[in-house]
Amino acid sequence: MENIVLCDFDADGEWSFLKELKKTTGYDWKPRCCASNYYAKWKRILSYFAFPFSIFLRRQRISNVIAWQQFYGIFLAFYMHIFKVKKSCKITIMTFIYKPKKGLAGKLYLEFLKYAIVNEYVDHIICFSSHECDYYKDIFGRKFEWCNVGIGDQIKRFEIANDSPIGGDIFWLLEGRIETMTF
Repeated sequence: MENIVLCDFDADGEWSFLKELKKTTGYDWKPRCCASNYYAKWKRILSYFAFPFSIFLRRQRISNVIAWQQFYGIFLAFYMHIFKVKKSCKITIMTFIYKPKKGLAGKLYLEFLKYAIVNEYVDHIICFSSHECDYYKDIFGRKFEWCNVGIGDQIKRFEIANDSPIGGDIFWLLEGRIETMTF
């Protein structure tokens, strides 16, 4: 049986999250990646449907799933729920974020999410703030869990060294991507 982490980027055995997950759980974890984070929007949305379906078809060989890309876990749970299959693995959805949308599309999106995540197939949904958990519980009527982002505060190290992280460049974190600007 496999333990897998679903990613939307090319992860490898050197990914610190994967290393810590192996060390903490004692399980061997394999990244299963569909690097959709740089796809065109329509292709990325298509990957949210297709990639989890390929995992759904192999679900009998999987013990645990951690969805680093939330939509991979959401759609996997959706397929299990809609096809009413026997629960064969534990699903943890990480980095959960819900942005309400307006109009009919927003109502359909909310109902889809409720159908996909409020069922026996989703074991844990992780947020990075206890306030988010309370907010989402009011919306979805299920338990959400939170944990700190596993990155230590590095600012003191750079203040002491009177240096920037890499060779004088200034880094801006934008929508999950790192952009570099040199002055």
